[in-house]
Amino acid sequence: MKKILIYLLCMVFCITLVGCNTKKEKKEYIECSTGQSTDGFDLKASVKFTLKDNKLDSSVFIAEYILNETYMQYQDEFADGLEKEFLSFEQQYGVNAEIEKIDNGVRVTIDMTREQLEKIYKIDVDEKVTKEELTEEFENNGYTCK
Repeated sequence: MKKILIYLLCMVFCITLVGCNTKKEKKEYIECSTGQSTDGFDLKASVKFTLKDNKLDSSVFIAEYILNETYMQYQDEFADGLEKEFLSFEQQYGVNAEIEKIDNGVRVTIDMTREQLEKIYKIDVDEKVTKEELTEEFENNGYTCK
């Protein structure tokens, strides 16, 4: 009986130590979007950042080129041109750009890790940044953030 009691006390003590030592990381998200129109197409762009403990962790950039009726017949050529354009970007930075045709145009999706963000934008991803600071920076550049 004494051994069982000692064993149970040791288990409770170990569980308490392990439980007290865990640190929950703080994750936040910010999504910003913008758009512009030209004669042949409308561009809708959005970027979503993930912050972990107030540090940039990753991002997803999505650009949708909505072609008007006149340019819709050139959708294949438009998609091919974007693929060629982003191929050098992929080769230089190791970033995968997914180009897909959608009903009314072409969508480009780019996922970036923290290392790629640092390399591409020449920023220190270990520097702390708040969600509010990032929002302000993008809104000052014409984006709408939520």
